[in-house]
Amino acid sequence: MKSKIFFFLIFIFLPLIKASEVVVVNFNGMITHANFEILKDAINFAKERNACCIIILLDTYGGRLDSTFEIIKLIDRSEIPIISYVYPKGATAWSAGTLILVSSHIAAMSENTVIGSSQPVSNGEVINQSKILNAIISFVKTRMQNYGRNESLAEEFVIRNLNLNEKEALEIGAIDLIAKDIDDLLLKLDGKVVKISEREIVLKTKSAKITYFNYSAKHHLMKIISDPIIASLLILIGIYAIIFGISSPGVFSEIIGVVLIILGLIGLGYDINLLSAFLIVFGTILLLYEIFTPGFGFFGIVGIISIIIGISMLPTFNMEKYFVDSSETRREILMKLTLPSIIISAFFVLIIYKAIESRLKEPFFKGLEEKEGIATENFGKRKIGWIKIEGELWQAKSSEKIRKGERVRVISKEGPILVVEKVKKKKR
Repeated sequence: MKSKIFFFLIFIFLPLIKASEVVVVNFNGMITHANFEILKDAINFAKERNACCIIILLDTYGGRLDSTFEIIKLIDRSEIPIISYVYPKGATAWSAGTLILVSSHIAAMSENTVIGSSQPVSNGEVINQSKILNAIISFVKTRMQNYGRNESLAEEFVIRNLNLNEKEALEIGAIDLIAKDIDDLLLKLDGKVVKISEREIVLKTKSAKITYFNYSAKHHLMKIISDPIIASLLILIGIYAIIFGISSPGVFSEIIGVVLIILGLIGLGYDINLLSAFLIVFGTILLLYEIFTPGFGFFGIVGIISIIIGISMLPTFNMEKYFVDSSETRREILMKLTLPSIIISAFFVLIIYKAIESRLKEPFFKGLEEKEGIATENFGKRKIGWIKIEGELWQAKSSEKIRKGERVRVISKEGPILVVEKVKKKKR
């Protein structure tokens, strides 16, 4: 009778026992600041699901050193065990990938995979300065020592560009295990002990549910703009757009320039929280300007785009967790956020103010009264066009049909738009 009750209780409560879960994150291609944001969000995702561990699938040729260090620090502070796994078959984890692999709680490789070649490169030139190399070696060696790996390999990877396949890496003590696929990895991880913050965590992965962390729109955008070449181009084009917009009133390119610069700064790894918040504020200002100033939707469209990008990229922020010095007080942390925020905001607000002021102040228009210019395109009663006055482009409208190349005279102004008439040819 007792045995029947026992089996009955098991039958009732077994479905209520939740199986352990493993979160899998893909790191493929170049390692950039986007990977840091992806891993940070994946850790929060894993916490919400009470996952037993996170597996990073590595297939990379390398990436940015600063982003790599931030990723490793994130692994150090993670309360959930993080396993780096060079996968699939034939994958590589060179340079930044190797540093992440050997600095993870558990390091694993698939069959026919390679790691190594970790000497840093800057602008196509290999870095040989001992100050930089020794700092990298010490940083990685400390992590390898913590996880019981062959710490002498840090120097081999960074200075001598040592390369190892999976069998050599296991034999020499660079990694902990070899697994042919993810299912095999979960079987071999089961029962392993990981020490985190003086706690010993026993992994239970044998029958764990595999959940892949899917990239959001924010992550896809970050992957694009975090490429150093693209980020630099965004900033360069943004600066030229601002210069062109201020020197050529009526073009409004400086508005787009501000957005491009902000995206470039985010791509280079600057505070995504601060800059995303600025995009939201900037977009709101543009929308308000569109509402209270006669226009044709340009400010409103750019404002909406800025707000959408800002909101999509604004992550949840835990101040104490992501600062390097955990002993900092809240006041010191807030100062770190407030001072750059004030400086950056003041800079761009000044640019916008000067640009808007140059269009709206009355004395500036008075200098254009009765001035003549040349139409740069066809426009008329229902179409607004562009005219050039003394080398500057202005938007203009007319009650008569104006053809490209015809001379026009300014007679009044409606908001930022000049009202013109055709200059009549004098009869002889």
